[in-house]
Amino acid sequence: MAFLEELAADTADVIPLQVGAQSVVLLKHPSLIQQLLVADAAQTDKGRTAERELFFAFLGEGLLNVRGDAHRRQRRLMLPGFHRNRLAGYATTMTEQAEIISNS
Repeated sequence: MAFLEELAADTADVIPLQVGAQSVVLLKHPSLIQQLLVADAAQTDKGRTAERELFFAFLGEGLLNVRGDAHRRQRRLMLPGFHRNRLAGYATTMTEQAEIISNS
């Protein structure tokens, strides 16, 4: 958990990491994430390698690691949850939960 807290506190938009023998990059800025997962989705290889097999086993066949028609289908299913009206409602819940956690 401390490692994740350190990553969250890091102010860099791009954080290079070493995960075992694999070099990875953590993108934190929303525009970079949008560029990778939406604008460049067709060019982004989300294929499996031996080093990433555990990652895929953990996340399953979710939006982050599927391609093509399956990605588009899952993305469309999630879109209503990110509508402007819905996001406004989430803010209250997130604020309440953050206060609960900070008071623990």
